[in-house]
Amino acid sequence: MPILCSERLEMVKEIAKLSKERADTIIECTQNIIKKGSDFDKHHILNQFDIILEKDKKLYKYLESLSYDDLLLIDKLIDLGGGGSLNLENKNYATIVALIADIEPLDVYLKKGVEKLLVR
Repeated sequence: MPILCSERLEMVKEIAKLSKERADTIIECTQNIIKKGSDFDKHHILNQFDIILEKDKKLYKYLESLSYDDLLLIDKLIDLGGGGSLNLENKNYATIVALIADIEPLDVYLKKGVEKLLVR
């Protein structure tokens, strides 16, 4: 079973925070596009996508700064939290980062995984 020291717990909290910000931004930007309705223009939509892309970059950059072992811990927490295992063995680093970053709701799975790990 993975060890969840205070450093790793802070790492998980940061990933959950970035993931939640990303998800909230996607919802907000989508609602902004819908609100515009037939009044939308190309620049407005591109601006909303740029906002989402910035949140994506933050999450990816943070995940890319982690060690392979940290990414395996994140996978274990996602699995414990109900998101299922990503079967990361034998996958390259960039693929692992992309797989983790694309999970929704990543923040929820991480929080539930930490709770289950701490109860054990």
